[in-house]
Amino acid sequence: MRILAPSMSLIMLFLSLSIEQPWNKLRHFDGNIFFMLGLGVLGGVLAIAMIMCEFDLIMRSSAIIL
Repeated sequence: MRILAPSMSLIMLFLSLSIEQPWNKLRHFDGNIFFMLGLGVLGGVLAIAMIMCEFDLIMRSSAIIL
């Protein structure tokens, strides 16, 4: 599993960059770049907070997850 996860992430990065082509979209972006980066960081913080809350809930309830 240690070898598979990095290779999967690199393949997904390559595929997403080749399909989405973000350099074309960012070239025509005329808004505030800090607003766009802030939205990305806010989404990441919310995702991590939700995972931490889920782990805390599982630990407090002593649930067995299959």
